[in-house]
Amino acid sequence: MDAEELFDAIRPKIIRFSNAEELKVETALPSGSESVILIHDHPESYYADRAFLFNNLKIKYQDIVDDYFNYCITEFYHFDQSTVIRYTKREFLKAFCDNNGIRQFEINSLDGECGVFYSRFCCDTAIVLLDKEKISDRIMVRFDDERVYGSISVSAKQLFAAVFYFSVMSKAWRAGCCYDTDNVLSGPDIYKEINLLDKGYTSVFFKDEEGKYCGTRYLCDYKSAFPGSVKTHFLYIDEASESEMTEQTCFTALKYYNESVPILKNDQVSGFVKKRDELRYTVLMRWDLIDDETLTDLLGGIDRILISSSEEELMRLFQRLSPLKNIQILSSDNFIGLLNGQFDLIISKCDIWDNIPVSFMHLKHLYINAYAYQMKRFFEANDISYHFYCIPDETRISEHRKRVASQSKQFVNNLIKSNNTYTVADGEIGGCLYYQSRRRTTDAPIIWNRSVYFYGPCISIGVFGKDSETIESCLQRMINHAKIPVRVINNPAPLLLNPYDSAINTLHKIGMGKYRKGDIVIHFGRQSLEWEGTVKGDCEKNDLTAVFNSRDHVREKCFIGHMGAHVNIRGYQWIAEYMFSQLFDRLQDRFPKSVFCQFHPENYNDMADGLKRYVEYLNRNKFPDTENKIIGSVAVNANPFTLGHAYLIRSALKKADFLYVFVAQEDLSDFSFEARFDMVTEYCKQFDHVMVLPSGNYFASTISFKDYFNREALDTVQTDATLDCHIFAEVIAKELGISFRMLGEEKHDVITAQYNESVKEILEQNGITVYIIPRCEVNGRPVSAKLVRKHIVERDIEVLRTKVPETTYDYIISRLTD
Repeated sequence: MDAEELFDAIRPKIIRFSNAEELKVETALPSGSESVILIHDHPESYYADRAFLFNNLKIKYQDIVDDYFNYCITEFYHFDQSTVIRYTKREFLKAFCDNNGIRQFEINSLDGECGVFYSRFCCDTAIVLLDKEKISDRIMVRFDDERVYGSISVSAKQLFAAVFYFSVMSKAWRAGCCYDTDNVLSGPDIYKEINLLDKGYTSVFFKDEEGKYCGTRYLCDYKSAFPGSVKTHFLYIDEASESEMTEQTCFTALKYYNESVPILKNDQVSGFVKKRDELRYTVLMRWDLIDDETLTDLLGGIDRILISSSEEELMRLFQRLSPLKNIQILSSDNFIGLLNGQFDLIISKCDIWDNIPVSFMHLKHLYINAYAYQMKRFFEANDISYHFYCIPDETRISEHRKRVASQSKQFVNNLIKSNNTYTVADGEIGGCLYYQSRRRTTDAPIIWNRSVYFYGPCISIGVFGKDSETIESCLQRMINHAKIPVRVINNPAPLLLNPYDSAINTLHKIGMGKYRKGDIVIHFGRQSLEWEGTVKGDCEKNDLTAVFNSRDHVREKCFIGHMGAHVNIRGYQWIAEYMFSQLFDRLQDRFPKSVFCQFHPENYNDMADGLKRYVEYLNRNKFPDTENKIIGSVAVNANPFTLGHAYLIRSALKKADFLYVFVAQEDLSDFSFEARFDMVTEYCKQFDHVMVLPSGNYFASTISFKDYFNREALDTVQTDATLDCHIFAEVIAKELGISFRMLGEEKHDVITAQYNESVKEILEQNGITVYIIPRCEVNGRPVSAKLVRKHIVERDIEVLRTKVPETTYDYIISRLTD
């Protein structure tokens, strides 16, 4: 079989028609498994006819390369060449080749479209450049698959179209049906239309006097034409199965990729198909955290402000700014003034204002600037060092394509939403350990006095490296080598689809952090959006692109795939070295122990779902068969675990059949939660009826009793531990059947003494007995975790051995570095 015969064998049959009635089953449609492509001469009613045919004639079809793709792009969707090339994703080419059994591409020259194909995909697949004088825009496709053998010759444009179609259709799972008709209007009304766009709709549908669908306007049309005449399209889907409708919408998305398509029932709009909401990753803005002084400073030189519509979030801003500024809402009264440039700024939630002679700011961009501005003021007041690093930009990296070391796959795909912030779920993903919404940093010191907090997307998370290869782990080893008692913490802030929400998500996560004086915050972001809001006015602008263009690194292969932010261990190491040199002076500064602070405090009332999940965790991990048994409890911070904690546990065991030992999960102590939990667990392994559990974020936490974690920095203060005690008594003890709790007597620590009083009063009101026993003593002095930490810092090993159990001693010695 020659190439032409092979091509004919895999080519589907193409049938042109003007309407469904022209197709006759006995003459027009093939039998058996032969593939069919229906090409409609009137694209506007194509889907209606197609749905009719499939519902009534039960046609099955299959799409294969060549004429179909070429026709889709050039005739039906009117895509120009540059658009097709731009949206033909490189990462889909390999999958396309695998699916079609393609082994290799052969081209004759680097001119025209063949040259574009070569330059775009040469790093991703086998493309052979033949040394021939003949100039051709054809590409030879070599097959090596059990289904197809041989080769065919196609144009570069056809291949672009095929891969483009494959990449779009592979996203079909992102579409979903929405039976909402709020975006259906009785006729054109520009103010109502803008209001709908501000609400997040990407399409506005219109109906006539009888309620029948009569057209659609898309966001892309408003962006290109507004404030002139915006064209109306007539493109829809007849109501069918959800899978059929989502597939058809993705097919339509070849032109309107970010738009929605109406669903018609009896000629009336019953809903539409759009991207699934959960893939939008919308982050709510916290304007309550922004004060009037910040807004006045940001908008100080702007006198006349226009709000684009009465959409809910824009109206809240309008009410907030009205006492501060000359501000109006867009209407027929001021529309001409807008076109004549009589306003200084328009604030909106949709990007359709390119052709207006007025400065435009997206509402979320304003929020990003305001949040960052106020957060940095908070950091300065608390002596917390903030540093912004712009992630590498592949378009500005020298010979970026030639420096691709490998192709790989990201493992960060299990995002969860917690307290209105997206992060990575706990667990192990591809050998990468995530815990407490953090990624593990290796080589952390056993004890420290300050922390460096990293926040950001893939390059900061280190998605292409092992735990020991991330920027954070590399930097931690450098800090250890310099004998500086500072730990490095990796806080993932995954990149979201919407750049505004992505930036807000990262800022919220930074704002929710718990810091002490002298801590360092590292923020990775993109220059295109966050640079202005977070770095504007600062003397330092750290652009990591320069690291990869330095003389020492410019020829090294270090990139994974096609993005500058995706690097291997070599790239992570370079960035860590660059950051260490910049932060060295700050790392060496000495700061006294201080009260922890938070810009964006957590709120117990906002976290009911988290408490529910914690109770579910307790239910899965509680002792079985405890009926008629005495169940006790002990709560410890174990910073570190001492003989005093061991004495408390042994004393409780004398009164209990089963014992729960809770370890404070807050990571504000000198030892990390993981280290403290490990030390308690190792000691308790010797007992059969002891279970060690984390306290969660609602008991023994900063939400329920924040002063406990500040007690060394506070002299005398009246504390309130009632919330902590009520959560334990009414939720945790009830779930686990706990009948008593044992505490250690406290004569010197005022805050802990007050806490003991609250525990005894509230728990006993709820029927839970509270025992307070004398502290364990060694050589006539109570054992203190604070003194144990002092012995560790001073390397007083012999005294340390007398104040901690053997399990703790072994743990600490194994992790001490010289």
